[in-house]
Amino acid sequence: MREVYDYVPIDSRTGVSDTSGICTVQMPDVLVVCFTLNNQSIEGASAVAKSAFMQRAEMAKSPNQAGIAPPRELEVYPVPTRIDSSELDRLAMRWAYARKLFAQFPANISEEERDSYWREISVPNVPYYSYEELLAPIGDRPDFPVGLMRPTAEASFHPRKQRAKRAQHRGEGTGKVTRHLCDKGSGDQTRGSDGQGRRVRDQWVEA
Repeated sequence: MREVYDYVPIDSRTGVSDTSGICTVQMPDVLVVCFTLNNQSIEGASAVAKSAFMQRAEMAKSPNQAGIAPPRELEVYPVPTRIDSSELDRLAMRWAYARKLFAQFPANISEEERDSYWREISVPNVPYYSYEELLAPIGDRPDFPVGLMRPTAEASFHPRKQRAKRAQHRGEGTGKVTRHLCDKGSGDQTRGSDGQGRRVRDQWVEA
């Protein structure tokens, strides 16, 4: 798959299991950890993130008898989801708790960059999506300032931005990533449950 695709999303099931270990430790280059702002979710998700990060580091140190290059360091990006701003005091408390438990992530960036990451990264709670299996690229409009498309696109932007920076350090690119949300048009449409024939595509270009 690496030879065919630039990006291969892997959706790991919730919780701790054999399959989740494969999806969070062995297979990914980038681990996006989605969680909600309650104590159980914050503590559980941060524990999984730290464990995956440490296991991957140990894998890189272990001798490899098969002649296969050891895996590189796992990139971990925490993403708080279902953000509800109706209780600002509680939101601030849980946000600070999440920052504390995920303090080391994303790794290998400055504290200023990490603060910027946490200011930009969050997925709001949109009740519209609570009642059926409707995907945001179908339900959202690309020009709407609210919804799930833009924050979800932002969540995928940061790993790509860091990769572009590393490529620049290796002399393989400019280090810039542009982002653009657009309506793909009537030539390639997906009809949602609301009857709208629209498929919204998120276009990314790595310079």
